[in-house]
Amino acid sequence: MRRISIYILSITILILAFSCASPSEDTPVISAEDNTIVDATRGQAEEDSYILFARKWETDNNVYVDLQLDGSFEGSLDGENEIFGNWSISEDQKQLQLTENQSNEGKGNNFSALYTIVEISASKLEVIDDKEQKWTFVSN
Repeated sequence: MRRISIYILSITILILAFSCASPSEDTPVISAEDNTIVDATRGQAEEDSYILFARKWETDNNVYVDLQLDGSFEGSLDGENEIFGNWSISEDQKQLQLTENQSNEGKGNNFSALYTIVEISASKLEVIDDKEQKWTFVSN
């Protein structure tokens, strides 16, 4: 009888321990590959889009934009001046917005650009800017 009681008590403790150890749905997930924190409450489609976009994109004219998973970016869209800011994708995933954090040396307005996404793959990003100029970026 004592053995059965100990056995039942042990199983109850194990079940309780495992049920308490289950992660909450609101807990951030840490990616082991690049040590970044990804919000687990973000929708799967949005997270997949961010993963697809988050990389360094370059043209053959020294123009580049390096999109990070945390929504920040750095880039040079004129081949000379570097800008730093935040990026986002529209809910319908048809537009990419880049917004500079600060104006360049306190002069002028903050940079903000909205691009229409024509094509996106693991190695190619094609967008059209507000002046109807097509930009083709590649990623290695």
